[in-house]
Parts: sequence; structure tokens; C-alpha cells
Amino acid sequence: MSTPATAPSTAIRTPALTPTSRLLVLGGLLVAQLALALLLALRGADLGPAAAQGALLEFTREAVSEILVSGPEGDEVELVRTDGAWRLPALGDFPAAPFKVEGLLDKIAAAERRLPVATTPEALARFRVADDAFERRVRLAANGRELGVLYLGDSPGFRRLFVRAGGEQAVHEAEIGLFDAPSAASDWADHTALHLDEDAIQRIELPDLTLERAGQGWRLADPAPGEALDQAAAARAVRQIANLSVTAVLGAEDPDDYGLDAPALHFRVALASGELIEYQVSRTEPPIVLAVSGRPQRFELADYTGRDLAELTRGSLLAPPADADKPSPDPERDPIDPSDARADRPDIGDSRDLR
Repeated sequence: MSTPATAPSTAIRTPALTPTSRLLVLGGLLVAQLALALLLALRGADLGPAAAQGALLEFTREAVSEILVSGPEGDEVELVRTDGAWRLPALGDFPAAPFKVEGLLDKIAAAERRLPVATTPEALARFRVADDAFERRVRLAANGRELGVLYLGDSPGFRRLFVRAGGEQAVHEAEIGLFDAPSAASDWADHTALHLDEDAIQRIELPDLTLERAGQGWRLADPAPGEALDQAAAARAVRQIANLSVTAVLGAEDPDDYGLDAPALHFRVALASGELIEYQVSRTEPPIVLAVSGRPQRFELADYTGRDLAELTRGSLLAPPADADKPSPDPERDPIDPSDARADRPDIGDSRDLR
């Protein structure tokens, strides 16, 4: 019996790669990967955030004359621009800090309309930008006519908030913080509003002495025999009073616990314009409250400010006894170099550090 013939195999046999061939293949794959990486790098800009489609709120900056900031608990503050200056009606039209108001308007104007984070009603409440559930609501108006509303919500990251324009459903992100839009009037107050032009001060009447301007320096109005004024100390005192900063504006009320019915310190400052400003300091221990003539508000002072004011006594401004025997310099005849007097003046601080 004969054996059937076997059909020839049709399978394709791949020749084994030599070491050189393997290196060539791997090299080709590496070149392809590098080319792909370069392409992605060149087109990286196309893979970034969606391009801005305009401002989130369209308004004319110069037209804004009222800003109403509302908080989540019904607290709110109104800022009104009068004669080019922003003021706080709740604090007797006390000046608002210009840099704060302009800073908020800057942030709102810079908020851009991009690809929304969310658009559903549930998302508005979740991100705290709903009509009845928000962290801040900022209304901009021009002479009573609404220009726009911006809701500020939770924070997705550092110095960023979820925001929503009034009347819209889209939730966006913007570079703004809740600290940019406080809902308490005192947080907007200009803590430097009591500052005076130092060069305009002509006389300071303290409880036990009076300083009078004399050329580039100062002199005692009623020196006792042998007394000499310490010009550097006098210059520091003038600068301290000229740059009197407050930590809070308390409003126009004058309750008994302010202690202003029997102030611990009373002094007056006369300006070159003829204006005479009177100051009353309630006490030298906290809380320290200040009253200033011509202003209905009461102000709170930092502890160190009240302490420094209390230390402005005759003894602190006189030259040491060793120098008292020497002839007292005449500031009009021998003017004091202002740079010498100011070199060791203490910096009483900027109001932005107090907010």
C-alpha cells in the first residue's frame, strides 16, 4: 500500500533578525518617538485652555459710580463715587481706600469668558454662585442704572474663584479672591485718611508744651531758662502726628465706653491754611479710641500708636541736661538739615499692613 503524497507547506517563514537588523528597528522607533514629541511640543499652544471669548462683564470703567458688595449672611456694603473719590455712606461718607476699589474693578474687568466649568442649576449651588447661594455678589451701577452683576463662589485654587455673570448659567473661573470684595464697610476704609502734609504743619499744642515751626526746624513756644529742644525728637513727633494711621473706623456713634467724655490726651495741630485740628484720645490702653474735629466718625488706634502719643511729653522732647547748658540752636539762624532729623524717625507703618 502506497503512502499518500504530502502537500507542500504554504506558510511564510520570516527570516530571523540579525543583531544589526534589531538595532536598525529600535533606532527607527526611537526616531519616530522623538519626532512625535517634537510635534506635540510645537503644537502645545493648541492644547492649552480654550481661548478667551471676551470679558465676562462688559462695562465702562469710568461710568461706574456705585458698587454694592453683598455677603452670604445678608451683610453688604455700598461704595459711592463722589467728586472723583470713593466714599462709604455707612461710615458717614468716610473715604474708601482707592487702591482697594480700583483693585476690585481691575479684577472684574480682567475676568474672561472661556469654556464654562459647568452650566446646570445644581452646579450653581454647588459652586456657590447661585442667585440665592453665593459667597459674594458684586453689583456695578452708574447713577442707579445697573451695569452688571458678578457672583463670587468657592475657590478651585490659590487666588482663584468660581464666578458667574448675573443672568447667565455658565460658571467660569477667574483670578480674584473673596478678600478683594469684603462685605463690611470698615474693611474698605482708608486708614491713611487722617494723614497730613508734614510741611503744612505750623504748630502743635501738646498738653505741657507747644512746638512752633522755625525755618527748617522747631522751637519751644515757652522755653524755661536753660531748656533746649531736641530737634531730632521734635521732628519725630511731628512726623508721628502727621502720619497718624487708624486700625478701624467705628462710625459716628459716641457710646460711653469710648471714654471721650474725659480723654486721656488732647492736642491740637495748626496748618498753614489756618485750619486748627483737635484730637482727643480716650485712653492709653486698648481699646484706644480717637476723635478728630471736623469728622463725625470715631477711630480705633493701634496699641503702639496710643502709647507713642502718650509719650510725647515735654521731658521726651527736651535735649538731655548735659546739652541744656549749651546755647539752644536757633533754627532760623542755624537751620537743621531735614535729612539729619528724619534719618532716625520711626516708621509708624502703612495702613495696608493693618488691613
